Amino acid sequence: MREIFLGTGANGGTPQIDCRCESCDAATRVQTLRRLRSSLLVDTSKGNLLLDCGPDIREQLISENLRLQDISLISITHLHPDHSIGLWELSGGKALEVPVLIPPQYLENDRQIIKQMMPSLLFLERASFIKFVSREDSEKLGVKLIDVPHDPNFPTCAVVIKDQGKSLWYSPDVLNITQGMAETIRETDLIVFDSTFLNDEKASKYNHTTIEISAPQLAELNQNVIYSHINHSENPNKVKNYVDQFGFTLAEDWQKETS
Repeated sequence: MREIFLGTGANGGTPQIDCRCESCDAATRVQTLRRLRSSLLVDTSKGNLLLDCGPDIREQLISENLRLQDISLISITHLHPDHSIGLWELSGGKALEVPVLIPPQYLENDRQIIKQMMPSLLFLERASFIKFVSREDSEKLGVKLIDVPHDPNFPTCAVVIKDQGKSLWYSPDVLNITQGMAETIRETDLIVFDSTFLNDEKASKYNHTTIEISAPQLAELNQNVIYSHINHSENPNKVKNYVDQFGFTLAEDWQKETS
């Protein structure tokens, strides 16, 4: 598998448009310090898989010379806007019925959560811009969803991809590592994990674990970890220095990996 980090920033990216913090000011001046909203492109033997689809998706796909016809599946971890609002970009042209996988809880009970949180998805489906796929159909592409704790109002999953004997775990938003998660992480080749906050100054308020908590835990489970989805409030150099002691890295936009 080949992975491209199309974006590595959290909800507001960097710079965030309501902020003049040190990181945001620096990113305003220096292009290479900017971060788009988190999204990961995974090139497998069964097609291009897009993990999360935030508001920067048009720029991200065009930068890689990709079009919607090149995407075999879009897998959404949860319906927070920074992970899903880019699906609206699929309505800009042809009705391609792009396959979209979301946590199954959103489709239960006559799709009540979608109706409350993101009713535009139902229009996209009715107009054939997207089609929701089942877990069974996604598993034919080697994609599996695993429930993870995050926001109780927005069911959230990690995405696990298996292809040609290799495996990838992607979970940019996580409250804590459960025993069930740990069992899968231990057996996975590459882990892409939540780097939103380094410490707990803001993390608990927004239902995230911290890097200071997760890194020691992940070090006991797996030695191949890349952090992504960093908030603009965090100093990337401090994060890099912290995760480096575990042999981990902090992803950059457009970074390419092979697993």
